[in-house]
Amino acid sequence: MNQRLRSRLLAASIMSTTLMGFGGFLFSERAAMAQDRPPAAEQLTRGAALFDQKNYGEAKRILTDIDPAQLPEEQRARRADLLARADAALLQALAPNERSASAKADADAGRLASAAAKYQSVINDSASAEAVKQDAQVQLALVKQKQADQVPAMKQLLDQAQALYDQNKLDDAQNALDTVMAVGADLGWDNNSRVPQLQGKIAEKKLALARGTGGVVAAAPGAAPGAAAGMAPMAPMAPLAAPAPNPMDLAPLPGTAGTGAAPGGLLQSTKELIDINRERIYTLYTQSRQAAKDALDKSQFQAAHAQAQQALDLINQNPSLFSDIEASSLRDAAQAQLDLIDSRQQSYQRDQQIRQGEIARIDETNRNITAKQVRQQKVAALVADARKLYEATQFREASDLLRQATIIDPQDENAALLLRLVLDKITDRDYDQIQHRIGQEVMRQAIDSEEHLIPYADLMVYPDNWPEITRKRGGGESTQDSAANRAVRDRL
Repeated sequence: MNQRLRSRLLAASIMSTTLMGFGGFLFSERAAMAQDRPPAAEQLTRGAALFDQKNYGEAKRILTDIDPAQLPEEQRARRADLLARADAALLQALAPNERSASAKADADAGRLASAAAKYQSVINDSASAEAVKQDAQVQLALVKQKQADQVPAMKQLLDQAQALYDQNKLDDAQNALDTVMAVGADLGWDNNSRVPQLQGKIAEKKLALARGTGGVVAAAPGAAPGAAAGMAPMAPMAPLAAPAPNPMDLAPLPGTAGTGAAPGGLLQSTKELIDINRERIYTLYTQSRQAAKDALDKSQFQAAHAQAQQALDLINQNPSLFSDIEASSLRDAAQAQLDLIDSRQQSYQRDQQIRQGEIARIDETNRNITAKQVRQQKVAALVADARKLYEATQFREASDLLRQATIIDPQDENAALLLRLVLDKITDRDYDQIQHRIGQEVMRQAIDSEEHLIPYADLMVYPDNWPEITRKRGGGESTQDSAANRAVRDRL
């Protein structure tokens, strides 16, 4: 039985070698084309060197020319980061007006994400004129509205990209995914995370095709449909022939009976399967961390936390695929990202509280300014009416209005000065009235006195010595006084 098993394994090894050779023949033309350009890793190094030399245009050209499928996951992330930084540097080199014009061209072409970034850079640029900033703010609002309007269509296009990927139409799936990323609409944290994941899957499948894995699996009868496009298998391959009733007692392949055994073939296949699964888990881990970073850059903390936790769970659930040092390092990196997200969220919440307090203070200041303006308008109206009454010599009515004005705004000098003037006028007029009344009363008193001094014509006036005159006229006998009275009168 062991001899038959060894023969069977040797036959499978020979068949695999044959199929690998056939797959290499099928993809020989692609390999020849790939030899016309430097390796992707070498191009990435050259692009990074040009970026460090601040030759951003040439660096962008070389980085754009690199096929991401030819790079490992880490170098893919580095290429994307260098491209983003090169675009930002080239954008910063443009004048604000040129950036606005470029953003408008991007918006007209449907590249809403690029347009939004350029308008935001114009707004953040201190060298931008105020009018240019205001126009950029208006245009940015319009772009964001367009992005919001495109959300349903982009979700549908993302589903179509997933369906095309499942059908192994990688170029069509990539084109659909590029459109979704160019629009840059917020599809929600669940759909936003699907974009980098699907991008990684497409790159992974293209990488498998470039390595010839797709040809091997396609030539194997009974392989899964996804394996034909280079998907990493998650289970052992199906047997090359129909199994016998006893799985361990398989019939030998034609021409392979009695051949020697190759005991390392099965171990090699198992190792390759482990390597494929390890690469797949690491790809998903990297994508989750990248999605967490992108969500964190957009202040989408819940989505970032979910993606970082997913990366940590991938390592915790598959520890056997990595060495202890690798698993510990990957786990620490994911945990550090989780801690960073929590710290950034707390900082963001504090900033929001500070910003809300600042907004409340500004609102309070604006309300105070508005209330002051309203008070000033009321005071101005009252002072204007008081001036009209003053000119009409209606001083008391004017003083009433001016008192209201000083109560509304005690700091208004015009109202206070005019009130003092009106009060002085009221005092002067009261004094004049009093003096006039005094004159009238004095005149009446003088008239009355003079009137009493007028002699009465019908009144008999006796002289002061009328008693003596009377005695002389009567000779003293005609008096009726007694002798005693006359004696007393004579003595007086």
